[in-house]
Parts: sequence; structure tokens; C-alpha cells
Amino acid sequence: MKSYTDYAHHSVSMVNLGTLTEKIREEHRQNNITKVLETGTFIGLGSTRTLAEAFGTEKNIPEIYTLEANWRNWRKAVKNLQQFSYVNPVWGMSVSREEAIEFVKKDEAIKNPDNFPDIFIDGGDNPMAFYLRELSGEFGNSRYKVLNYYYNFLKERDRVDHYKGEDLLRFFLNKFKNDHPMVVLDSSGAIGLLEFNIVKEVMGDKPFYLLLDDIRHLKHFRSYEELKSGNGFELIQVDEEAGWAFAKKV
Repeated sequence: MKSYTDYAHHSVSMVNLGTLTEKIREEHRQNNITKVLETGTFIGLGSTRTLAEAFGTEKNIPEIYTLEANWRNWRKAVKNLQQFSYVNPVWGMSVSREEAIEFVKKDEAIKNPDNFPDIFIDGGDNPMAFYLRELSGEFGNSRYKVLNYYYNFLKERDRVDHYKGEDLLRFFLNKFKNDHPMVVLDSSGAIGLLEFNIVKEVMGDKPFYLLLDDIRHLKHFRSYEELKSGNGFELIQVDEEAGWAFAKKV
């Protein structure tokens, strides 16, 4: 695999979204999407804001729920998205941490990245260690100890009222599965396939929309291959260079 930092569209945000947002609006007008569930908010200025603005011009605006595991990112996202009353930033993990760690340890693509020369990956010479550290929550601390003490104080204060726990992708999918939801998968690079499998498991034969980001990355290259092969999915629009795919389960 190739380092993701060498990718021309290396970014935490989706790119080339003009035609995609029009397609999303078109599908919404035909089928009245009432619920949107996104994994991976970051600070709310990327795909989340794009979705908020895309739906915000419509007659019937769906409720958007966006999941972010990192507390500091979630706090920034709450502030950055406060103008959109229909967007709900949720602090918590899309999957079980234990399930995610076990998935990463067994993932053949992470263990043998050289078998996939055209796919991008994070973590330099040791992607396994990188992704396990990411899932353990080791990233995101300040180099200044005083700031870390302060952040930890605020984090524990927020935890009482705002932390929603783990395995939230299954939780919200079970709530929305009968609402023909739109699911946007854009969280940690190591668990894209795990999230995709959870979506298929919970949704079963129910119809839904699916937007994948980073289809040329470890995150979703296998999910994208499955979309292309059919399996009940119909691709609506794809930008392979930008790295996203919009599909529906029919």
C-alpha cells in the first residue's frame, strides 16, 4: 500500500462535492430522507457541514446524527455546527472498542499491505501499531501537561451528560432502519470495512442510501468493490479520483 499523505486528495474532508450534493437533493426529493447517520464528524467543517448545507435548502429537512469518538473534536463540532438546528453531533464510538481492536488485529490488508500496492494506508512503516494507538485514544493530547490536565477535567465533566458510549452505529441504525435512512461512513481508517459490515448486518433487506469516503484507502476499498459487484446495491454516483461513492440498497 501507499502512504495516504502521498495521495493528491489527502484530506480529512471530502472533495469535488458539487455534483454529489445535487444528486443527494434529487434522491431526497424522490424518497424523502428523514434520517441521516454519519460516522466521523471530526470538527464538523467537512462532510457534515456539506450534508447540512445540502439538505438545509430543502422543503423537508432530515435529522442528521453524526458520531465522533474524539472528545475535543466533538466539542469543536458542536460549536461549528450550532447554526444547523437539525444536526446532532454525538460524542461516542461508532463501534465497540474491543470489537474494533480485534478486527484490526485480524485484518489481512493491515497485516500484509504489500499485497495491495494501489491502495492508500496510514501509519508509515507500522500501520498496525498506528491504528491500534488510534483506537486506544492515544492521539490528540497536547504536548503541554498543564493543558492535558485542564482538558481531562473538562472531558470528565462533559462525560456525565454527553458521552453516549460505544457501538452507536448499531444503536442508531436499529432506531432508523425503517426510515429509509442515509448512512455516511467516514470514520477511522482502520474500521471502514467493519462499519460497512455492521450496516449490512443491521439493515438486512431494508432500503437505505450509503455514502462512502476514501474508497481508494484501506478504509473503504473493499466496501467499494462490493458495491461495484452488486449484492443488492446500486451505484448512483462515484468520483474515484476524489475517493467517494454514493449508492443505494434496493
